Amino acid sequence: MRGKRRSQRIRDYRKARFERAISVIEGKNFHRSKMSRGNKIVLFVILAILLGMNFFSMRYRAKTFDFSKDDFASKYEQFIVKNKDKFDYDKSIKDIIENNGEYSFLQESSSATNSLIAVYQYSDKVKKIGVIGIPREDADFEKAYIENMSVIISLIAGKNYNDCKEYLRDINILDKNYNIRKEKELPRVKINSNIINFSYKESSLIFSIEAE
Repeated sequence: MRGKRRSQRIRDYRKARFERAISVIEGKNFHRSKMSRGNKIVLFVILAILLGMNFFSMRYRAKTFDFSKDDFASKYEQFIVKNKDKFDYDKSIKDIIENNGEYSFLQESSSATNSLIAVYQYSDKVKKIGVIGIPREDADFEKAYIENMSVIISLIAGKNYNDCKEYLRDINILDKNYNIRKEKELPRVKINSNIINFSYKESSLIFSIEAE
């Protein structure tokens, strides 16, 4: 009998990743043991989303950015320090959760805002960077999510942070009142030869920039 069919391999892989997520939440194989109950709940829900859709069913292609996850983390932290007066929410990195090449950057404000930065690494280079969130009907969620999208655009595309909100409106992720559009999925947009993806559901909100 030949090897497992592709669909079965995908199911097995997702199951393994789910078990890995449970281990992370329970504190197993985790580089920092202390974590509040609130943060555990936020992480579990966000990781569960990642397990189900693998960040837009990520395709394993060779195209990547020219930097690693560690390079991005360093650049991100420098950017946050330099621009801290522009943020309403603390974007300092509290923890980094690793799961088979997927890195969740838990921010100090993640438990309050239901969102975090996610990085996907292929080999030793980053393939995709995004913002993962659980939609919530309050101002904190939306404002913090827009801030995170603006940070990613500024870091990856080199745009001035103060101009990113206007750019998000120009590409229809924000409406004319600068609120996040409740669209199931928007057309892919090119930015500096890379691809922007955006998907909104009741259970998840995903924005990403993918090397193309």
